[in-house]
Amino acid sequence: MRKRSVSNVETVSPISTPTRCDPSSTSCALEYGPYLCDSCWVLADWRQWFRVVLRSIRGTRRATKASLQSILGAASNPRENPRPNPVGTPRRTLDEALRIARDHGVEIDDDEFTFTLSPFPLGPGVGAQYLSFDAPSAHFMVECRRLLNNDGKVHVTVCPTILVSDEEIVHVLAHEVYESRALLAEFDRNRGSLRADVVASLVRPPLGTLHCDAWDYADDLLRRVRGTQNG
Repeated sequence: MRKRSVSNVETVSPISTPTRCDPSSTSCALEYGPYLCDSCWVLADWRQWFRVVLRSIRGTRRATKASLQSILGAASNPRENPRPNPVGTPRRTLDEALRIARDHGVEIDDDEFTFTLSPFPLGPGVGAQYLSFDAPSAHFMVECRRLLNNDGKVHVTVCPTILVSDEEIVHVLAHEVYESRALLAEFDRNRGSLRADVVASLVRPPLGTLHCDAWDYADDLLRRVRGTQNG
């Protein structure tokens, strides 16, 4: 009969008569189960229970993550490529950027919007954003106040990378102003709340309905800016 020895605990292969580890031993043959002493059986049951619970937690997390409805309102995935300012042009400040946008037709009302400059880039291809969160499910009801800050205004976070291009400043801010206003109008038409999947279908890049409409508006302003510069 073939035998194995682990420390001072001797076990036999499963094909032989079951032999449990010695309860008085300081070593444990747990890894060679199922022939274990009573103490080792308790430990084995606890380990098995822990593995089952851990698998359940992981499965729940995966299911929860899969059911989340991501919502992003952002000036991303543009269809036009704004040109940078001429070499030597100082980088614009946020106040200068707002003035440039207003001068080229972007209707920014201080009673409707606030703007802050992000200290770091917002992400690849994202020039600004006013809305970003994960709803618990597609059927979750999103309220209009989700878009507004404590002062009841839409808060737009501007990416610092756009400040080197007057064209991009106009392009990005025009998109955010148009899309956020259009989304607020949708909320008003639906008594102040919309399902999360509906909001996502309206604004999520790159194919949200309002997202595309906003780029149409921004592209038109960009062409005007270029026409003014060429004239």
